[in-house]
Amino acid sequence: MQVDVVTGALELAQLPFEIVEETRPSLVVTRRIRQAWPPPAVVQSERPRVLFAWAEPPRMPVPHERHRTLLDAALDGDGTITEVPHATRAALMRALAAEQGPTHVHLLMHGMGPVPGGVPFVPAPPALVALEDGDGRTDRCSPADLVAMLGSGPRPQVVTLATCHSAEVDPIRAGATAAHALHAAGVPVVLASQLALTQAGSDYLVSVFLKEVFAGIDPRAALRRCRDRLRGDATTYYDRIALVGYVHVDPDIDTRLKARQFKAALASLNATSVSAKAQVGRLLAAARASRDLAPEEAAAADAIGAAFRTVRDGLAGLEQAGGLTDAERGELYGLQGSSLKREAEAAWSLARCLGEPGATEWKARSRTALREATDAYGRAARLSRDHHWTWVQWLVLLVVQDPRAGAAHEDDWVAAKVAARDAATRALPAEGAEDRRKALGDIAWGWGSLAELHLLAPLFGHASAMDEAQRCLDALVATARRLGDEAPIGATIGQLARYDTWWGADTTLGLPRAAVESAIALRRDLERAAAPPEHP
Repeated sequence: MQVDVVTGALELAQLPFEIVEETRPSLVVTRRIRQAWPPPAVVQSERPRVLFAWAEPPRMPVPHERHRTLLDAALDGDGTITEVPHATRAALMRALAAEQGPTHVHLLMHGMGPVPGGVPFVPAPPALVALEDGDGRTDRCSPADLVAMLGSGPRPQVVTLATCHSAEVDPIRAGATAAHALHAAGVPVVLASQLALTQAGSDYLVSVFLKEVFAGIDPRAALRRCRDRLRGDATTYYDRIALVGYVHVDPDIDTRLKARQFKAALASLNATSVSAKAQVGRLLAAARASRDLAPEEAAAADAIGAAFRTVRDGLAGLEQAGGLTDAERGELYGLQGSSLKREAEAAWSLARCLGEPGATEWKARSRTALREATDAYGRAARLSRDHHWTWVQWLVLLVVQDPRAGAAHEDDWVAAKVAARDAATRALPAEGAEDRRKALGDIAWGWGSLAELHLLAPLFGHASAMDEAQRCLDALVATARRLGDEAPIGATIGQLARYDTWWGADTTLGLPRAAVESAIALRRDLERAAAPPEHP
């Protein structure tokens, strides 16, 4: 349940409506200000772009190093951070006006009262933000000044003010608070404090609220969870009532949150894969040195499996939440298949590091995960023939485990080839930078799928097509360079490497040596094509 306090009256901001949450665990209290219509545009991006600005005028330090660490952890590699240290008005304005504006703004600054000696009963801001002026002095920035820095461009999705009194209203000097002013100016979600905010409390704005928002959690639910964490910590107990959330959600929020949740799940999967690969590399080095594994190294093997299970549990939560379209369900099953495939690969590698009985156990885990990955990709493929990447992965894993299976799936191979060809040769949109960028990404992945289908053509009853596979990889490199993103190249190199380091090395799978040698040749050519040019 949500109680939305909708008002433009500043005096109502003095009432602690949030205390209603104390005895109602399922309730979240938010505030909202009626705004002009239509509202300003809001920055949209598939990945968070965070602006982190902090200032510490003389004798006013802030925990900026800790907040930077917390932001890095909250993003988990899925997003970018632009840091504005010792923020001045000019520096903050430049960062807000960047061509690709921030989706989220986190301000870590002290709150201050107005200049001493003000005239009683004359409206004045109850709290100012302490910026720096470039000469080592304090620059008192009013809420109106903050709003002016937004300019006329699209607004950030979220602004978090780790600033004391940034949502406090003085009944005598009732000027707009920073939170009030930013929300009224069109920022959909603003978090701020009505009272002095503890440093520990400011940490929770990042480690709980922003972390969940980055993961695609509804900002209202993230706000409530943040207050719950503040309540559960004796140091931050009073911050729970001080924390105010001005929230105005748009009608399309559920669609956007689902899309974000899928992106966050993929980022978490990629991060887990990178970590697993590094840990396996260390274990392999120990095995080659013919030394016994240290206890912490042996424990790392179990930690790898646990990390992949955590990813899959998150994906299962998305499925259990319901309300998914067929396209979203297909993407979900594809992500589950990818997680299981990567876990199977890690388990196979671990089996080569460990002695018995561990090696046998991890080989069995690898084979089980590989079968489950095949099933997950198959469920995704059955939902739509348009998603070529799930079809390709399903067909690859089928013939990797049983090369004879290709004979029964020739029609599926042809259908996947048509879908991948359609993706790779689609026309770019005439307008819209973000739409063109997305289309280029789809084209790049389409060429990668086509290359692998041509690689495996003989297993599906067709003539060898290595020349065509090579042309597809050349097109992949050219498209990725045009896109300015090496991820499709790196992912394709990693996939081709599996034929050599995993599927071809596991003699119980029976993958023909000709397919393995062809994959090795394609990978080497792709690595050479993707390498930066040498300069004399």
